[in-house]
Amino acid sequence: MAKKLQQYDLPEDNADVQELADSLEALLNSYGDDAKEGFDEARSNAERLLKKTRTTFNEGKKSLRENLCDSGCQATQWVQDNPASALGVTAAVGFVFGLLLSRK
Repeated sequence: MAKKLQQYDLPEDNADVQELADSLEALLNSYGDDAKEGFDEARSNAERLLKKTRTTFNEGKKSLRENLCDSGCQATQWVQDNPASALGVTAAVGFVFGLLLSRK
């Protein structure tokens, strides 16, 4: 059943993280030819950190997608197994929201 929910994809990579990674990569490429010995070490450390950050970000994104799909499947299964309870919970939540919205 998890296959059904995989059609709902998460948004693409966070724009801020992607922009940071692209900026760092552009900086590393621009200084590639003029590098001195100390700069070479800093550059290799920055490249390693960039690769590690991208890997960690992609793994976290994959894990989040899997958790969301699993949660959606569990919720769908619970509603299918307990339709009366699901209706009761929905009515209660609607009632509470109605009370909160009606207050001035």
